[in-house]
Amino acid sequence: MLVQLTVDEHGGVRLVDWDTFTAFAVHAPIGHDVESVGKALEADAAGEVEDGRAWISADAVARLAGEAGAGDDWQSGFEAMVEYARLKGWLREDGAIRAHIEFD
Repeated sequence: MLVQLTVDEHGGVRLVDWDTFTAFAVHAPIGHDVESVGKALEADAAGEVEDGRAWISADAVARLAGEAGAGDDWQSGFEAMVEYARLKGWLREDGAIRAHIEFD
């Protein structure tokens, strides 16, 4: 389980498994490609794709978590995940978090 953004077959973006902070990824169905994932992320103001990697806005994750029903205690777990990403070099200067793109 991991915090993951899912791009659906229509290009909609939602957050699933938002309460497990051990990994971070963007999932899209087979048939999508990196370009279509990037367009979906940009359309939802969730992030962008650069050099084949997704960069996800921390603010967008917080927004999507709220929409998914995350409570106030979620924020501390997310902040710890972001700090871990910073230590690993997976955080850009603008606060975007690097995420794997996976197709299934």
